[in-house]
Amino acid sequence: MKNALIITGKFLIAAAIIAFMVTQGQIDFTLLQQIWDYKLVWFFSALCIITQPILATARWKKILEIKTKDTLSFYDVGKIAWVGLAYDSVLPGAVSGDILKVFYAQRLNPKLNKTFLLSSVLVDRIFGLLGLILVAGVSSMLFYTDIIDFAPKIKPLLEFNFLLLFAVVVFLASIFLHRRLQDLIHQVIQKIPYIGNFLSNLLEQVWLIGKNKLQVLYCLGLSISSHLVFIFGLHLIATPFYTVDVPTQYMFTFFPIGFISMAIPITPAGLGVGHTVFGLLFNLVGVSNGASLFNLFILTALPLYMLGFLVSLFGMKSLSDKQVYPSSLE
Repeated sequence: MKNALIITGKFLIAAAIIAFMVTQGQIDFTLLQQIWDYKLVWFFSALCIITQPILATARWKKILEIKTKDTLSFYDVGKIAWVGLAYDSVLPGAVSGDILKVFYAQRLNPKLNKTFLLSSVLVDRIFGLLGLILVAGVSSMLFYTDIIDFAPKIKPLLEFNFLLLFAVVVFLASIFLHRRLQDLIHQVIQKIPYIGNFLSNLLEQVWLIGKNKLQVLYCLGLSISSHLVFIFGLHLIATPFYTVDVPTQYMFTFFPIGFISMAIPITPAGLGVGHTVFGLLFNLVGVSNGASLFNLFILTALPLYMLGFLVSLFGMKSLSDKQVYPSSLE
């Protein structure tokens, strides 16, 4: 009953935000009709967008294999990841896709216990966030002067990107610290009330990957690549409808902040929140219809993610039939 109320509340919040923006003339639904005049553009955009979760699957697979020391089936890991993506996209914070990923992943290998799998999902999200911040920070540095000349109002955002980039660099440096220093950090973090032990365990899982620099670079490379191709796909679908021509490379400076904002599970699929955030971000570079463009993103990405529901209904039988390995009950 509680979950049903939460879900209903999220949809009501999304509907209220969208209704308000429509009455203010900030959302133009006619773009959804016009997109069919650009079928080829839509196709290549969808191709880019669907590549993102495939690369993210490869990243999670690598994290799991660090524990198993065995090669896992990309097909099986991919099915699990896609089911999780579908549920996370539609019901964030209520019926968590992460729980489903852990439920099915226990059947992949006897070395995958529930504790590690929960940590692996969080570590995977951390690498995704690190990649997103690196894209925003590095692109802000590379194009800082040009984009300031193009859109002076975006300067505070670029400076915020620099701050996040610095934090990421410090975090990545901690991965390669001497074990004694890491133990000292553990002791300090464990003293934090309520969440100290959780944060300490999470750091331990990240540092476990850090023992192999190539694995860290591999996961970061996949994260950066997945975000680059995803942002380009969204930019591609929106290009015919920009009210001002914006160079492609500038998109990498402010799209990541939009994704980070949408990660907070306030509404399903970021509806309402995404409209507001991208409306504000696009306005920084002079594009006045950012909220309407978000509809195009939803129309393109969400149906692809929703395919995960079909996978959960018809493609998970082989994993469902496998018993949970004894070690995963630890």
